[in-house]
Amino acid sequence: MSQPTIPVLTCSDFLHGGHLKDTLDIFQPSKYYLSPSQGACLANSLFIQNTYNFGASDTLGTFVRELFHQNVFGETLLLTRNKSKPAFFLTPERIGHWIALEEAGLLKDEKHREVLFKPWYKESRCSRKCLDLLLDLLPLTNEEYSTRFPHAGTVLLLGFLWMKADTKTCLGKYILSLYDHAEGQHIFINSSPFTMRHRDDWLAKWSKTQFHDVDLVHHTLHDRSQDIEQLIHSMIVGKHNSFPPSIPSNSFKYIGTGTSRPDCAERGIRGLINIAIFDIDKQQFDLERLEEMGASEELKRFFRIYCHNLGSVKSDSAGQAWFNFLAGRPKVLYLSSSDIGNYEVLPEDSNFLQIFCELFPRKMVVKEWARVAETLSTSQCHVRVSVEKDIARGAKARFQFQYPCGLQTRVYLKIVYKSHTHLIQETPIKQAATEGQLVPLLQNMNSLSRASYSPALVSFLLAGIHDPTNLIDVILKKAGTSIDLWWLLLFSLSWGKDLIKKFKRVGCHLKEENLLTKEHSQFLKTARRSLRSPYTNKPPTTEGSG
Repeated sequence: MSQPTIPVLTCSDFLHGGHLKDTLDIFQPSKYYLSPSQGACLANSLFIQNTYNFGASDTLGTFVRELFHQNVFGETLLLTRNKSKPAFFLTPERIGHWIALEEAGLLKDEKHREVLFKPWYKESRCSRKCLDLLLDLLPLTNEEYSTRFPHAGTVLLLGFLWMKADTKTCLGKYILSLYDHAEGQHIFINSSPFTMRHRDDWLAKWSKTQFHDVDLVHHTLHDRSQDIEQLIHSMIVGKHNSFPPSIPSNSFKYIGTGTSRPDCAERGIRGLINIAIFDIDKQQFDLERLEEMGASEELKRFFRIYCHNLGSVKSDSAGQAWFNFLAGRPKVLYLSSSDIGNYEVLPEDSNFLQIFCELFPRKMVVKEWARVAETLSTSQCHVRVSVEKDIARGAKARFQFQYPCGLQTRVYLKIVYKSHTHLIQETPIKQAATEGQLVPLLQNMNSLSRASYSPALVSFLLAGIHDPTNLIDVILKKAGTSIDLWWLLLFSLSWGKDLIKKFKRVGCHLKEENLLTKEHSQFLKTARRSLRSPYTNKPPTTEGSG
């Protein structure tokens, strides 16, 4: 079967929620879970992160830890960077092929499995055993969670796709691969223009289609695909266009001397500046903001050379240049030294403030975090900060970026003294879901196989709740109770000490209703232990390190 030419998309087509338009209505209603929109829901919810941090080591937990990675507890969950794991070499085409074989029941067939396996093995050089174990996690997870979260493994894989995709082209490659390997399965609707004969025309048209700003759908959801797509888009500015591309962790020497050291402190500082100068409308860096911030000439020169486009942000050359740029400063403290000077910035909040003073000398006249927020604020982005300090361990600076369009994004700069630094991004939500939307969904947990009641969508809506403690009262009074409902809540809410206390208070009620299962108790126990200190160094489990 001939492969169509994938349209080349420009940087302005950097993936966002609006690109989900028409990714549902090409599927049979019973196959909506194969749509990239379901992956976008899960990727923009807290489900994957909670499963990684607090979930059991069952098939779902193992699958999550094979696909994702977290250096320390509380850090933004990343795709695995461990090249010894076959998941590192997953592409949109392989994901489509893998899911198609699972849908056709051919994943165990040696002939079909070998077609998927061979090029993957050749590129990754992972052992056959590792590849087989990963491939089998998809059907095993789907089977184990068939009642609680139908097609959980498939939707998780689509969440991985959404997080890895750079442009809309990646979604198109997944859909085409799914089509090519479906083996006669009735996945796409019969009346769809997406047929072999017309698919080139369909793809060319679809590549130019996207949602623009739309209002949140306040009425009760129906199964109409446009309702679901619009709801997802209206609640998020997609994960990939609210922030610039994240900077991958790495280790560098200082101008070729000394031993390689991790760049976590350097990466945290650069990532914060990247967010402050990122134009969310034009999807590019606005280097003119550096002038407004009072940046030094050296800093402006660095960004002109290494941040002229989004793709250059992730390059090793940019990481090395920035590592060298922050090294060897007389008033800055470091952890390592070489023949030509000191390097590897010491993670300590006063040390970071000294660096900001040197990078923005015209505005940073006082070593205070509030002054950092004032410095990073421009006419296009207002920045606020609040800081929690622990004298023994470090500091956590919470930055809020407010844009003229009304969007707010938040990041934490977490500094653990003499240990590490991490920049943690929160999922940006345009508008929170309303009680009127959530209660009917939660009351109808038996209808989770329907598109508008998919667990991924419910989990996504729950992530937008500003005060989840009030939601628990609403559910107890209005939505009734079921084990599946409380399980989905556990894995979807933003966990903190207040919420832990709230769940302890409703525990008696759940126990009376036989809803407090061993799994719930273990989840809460792990969450309590992990949240005991905001400076926890290690995740509760270490499986799947990247």
